[in-house]
Amino acid sequence: MGASFGAELDTLARVRFIESRLLPLPPIFHSYTETLGNLSYFSTILFTEKNIGSDAKSETACILRNLIRQTASYTRNARFLLVKTASIAQLLSDVLALKNQDIAMQQSGHLFNLTTTSHAQNESICAMTRASVKDSSTVRVITVVMLVYLPTTFVCVRCLEFL
Repeated sequence: MGASFGAELDTLARVRFIESRLLPLPPIFHSYTETLGNLSYFSTILFTEKNIGSDAKSETACILRNLIRQTASYTRNARFLLVKTASIAQLLSDVLALKNQDIAMQQSGHLFNLTTTSHAQNESICAMTRASVKDSSTVRVITVVMLVYLPTTFVCVRCLEFL
């Protein structure tokens, strides 16, 4: 999963790079179209004023119209590619976000398991502490009994030895 995640992140970076390279193309093609339109206008004026043959005039006009159409086609293609790269980048971003959510859910499950285990260990420690306190109170009772009876037993044994 880690290798796939890295590959998708790398792919997203590459798509974003392509998108950044395509972004300036439509304005460039637009200015190119305007330039060709101006050339067409000036060629018409030039051919009209200089009385150059109609063959050269029509050939130049045809070439300029074809260039304008090609530029319009390039502009449409660049816009289409921009839309496609944006949608692919969005799709990759969504996939990465989904994988992040999946990883977060798995980590949440692991944390829940750790919490459950920790809770069980805490209960076990509490039970051992209660048993230790109970043993401690039993030892106290035995100690008190020994404190009461041991000296008297000692005295009685000593007295019997003298008699």
